[in-house]
Order: sequence, then structure tokens, then C-alpha cells
Amino acid sequence: MKHKNTLKRNSRFRHNTRKRSKYGGMIRSSKPLSASAAEWMPPTAPVAVAVAPQPTPEMLKMFKEMMRIMNNKVVAIDCEMVGVGPGNINTLAHVAIIDFYGNQLYNKYVIPRGGINSITQERTEYSGITKNLLRQKEREGEALPFDTVKANVHAILNNKTIVGHGLISDFKVLDYAPDDSDVWDTAIISRYMKNHPENFNLPESQRRKQAKKLKLLAMELAGNNIQKNERNARGNKKGHSPLEDARASMNLFRIEKGIDKIIYENMAVA
Repeated sequence: MKHKNTLKRNSRFRHNTRKRSKYGGMIRSSKPLSASAAEWMPPTAPVAVAVAPQPTPEMLKMFKEMMRIMNNKVVAIDCEMVGVGPGNINTLAHVAIIDFYGNQLYNKYVIPRGGINSITQERTEYSGITKNLLRQKEREGEALPFDTVKANVHAILNNKTIVGHGLISDFKVLDYAPDDSDVWDTAIISRYMKNHPENFNLPESQRRKQAKKLKLLAMELAGNNIQKNERNARGNKKGHSPLEDARASMNLFRIEKGIDKIIYENMAVA
């Protein structure tokens, strides 16, 4: 028979000890719970989080191959013109071509067929050209006769997708006539136009009048600040850089294809 002191101890133990409920939890004892225990909540079901699938080696290989093809098959071009002769006829004065990654493929000033003195309109505010600049570039070997430049440019553009803005004018001064399927021109794409006209069957001349300026498209879609109207030592506008404009057009093409734009410290520098 147990001693009565032992019975009292067992009674106190049972009174102060939590008991199991029928669900497996503990029935609260007479002793207060700690603060952490009082704040305890039953665990909630885990929330499913969507995880983007990791690209497989095959997917990466296909992407790299696509980029290689793009680099070999897509170029962007921009030309600057001056006026020559009695009618101030549009003539090529500066041309730049870049590849899919924005690397300079060609960047030359051009001596008109009639020579530098045949220039009647320099259009420096837009072209960046002066007769003195062309003479300097000719001495430095950076200005070539028109026929030489034309042959070089035709060789580069052959069998390429050509990207640019207002390319009809560029092709005209280059005497170049590509297939329509080889051209990606932001000046005739309906969603890039000022009013986004529903009637896309306008004559090409009217379509081009509806086009937004490249400067505006570059800022709106790519965040590229181009044609900043910088001025020279005389306070005159320096004109456009064809290298900068070609790179801006290529960035628009890359974004259109779902590929990251190229970031430049200075888009006008080779």
C-alpha cells in the first residue's frame, strides 16, 4: 500500500500536467502558457509559387543559333545627305552601318561625284556636313568617292535584313533597290505612326508623312535620347550622327523581337 505522501505528490503531478485531447493536442493546464505559446497558431497550408522553368541546354543552343543568324543577317543603316547642283539634288554625304549587336561595320563620309565644291546645300543642322569637314575627312582617309562607297555599301547590304527609319530616302541616294521582304522600316509600320491610322492602305508617300520621328520612337520605346541638338564651338547645331540613328533603329528592332536593347555609353561613338 502506497504512503499517503506519495499519493499527494501523484495528485499534484496530475493536476499540473497537460492532458491529451482526443485530437492529439494538449489540454491547457492550470499553469499559464508562455507568451510564445499563447501566440502559437496552427500551420497554414503552403502556398504554391509559380517557378519559371529553367532553360534547357537545347533551348539555350537554339537561342544562341538564332542570335548568330541575326548577327549575320540583320544590319541597320542611316544616311545623311547634302544638296548638289542647281536643284539642290539630294546626294549622299555620310553613311553608317552596324550589325545586330550595334558594332560598326561601315562609317564613311562621301565625296559627291561632282566634287566637294558641287555642294550647294550643306544642311549642317541635320547632316552635320560642311565642305571644310569633308576636305578634312578626305585628307584623313575617312571620306571616299561616291562610287567607292556605293559599291562597299551594296556588298554589305546584299542578302541582309535592313533596319532603319525612312529608308526609302537612303536607298534612293545609294542607288539600291532591295526586296520589300528584306526591309524593316519604322517609318512605314502602322503601330509606329503618329495617329496609328486604321487605314494602312495609304500610298507610301502619305504613310511616311504619318510616321513618328525616330527621336520620339527611340525615347518612347527604348529610352534612347538621340539627336540632342548639340552645338559646335560656333554655337551651330552639329547635326545628326548616322551611327547613333542606326543604333537607335536596331534597338527598336531588337525590342520588337523580344531581345534586350544594347546599352551604350555614347551611341554616336564607334
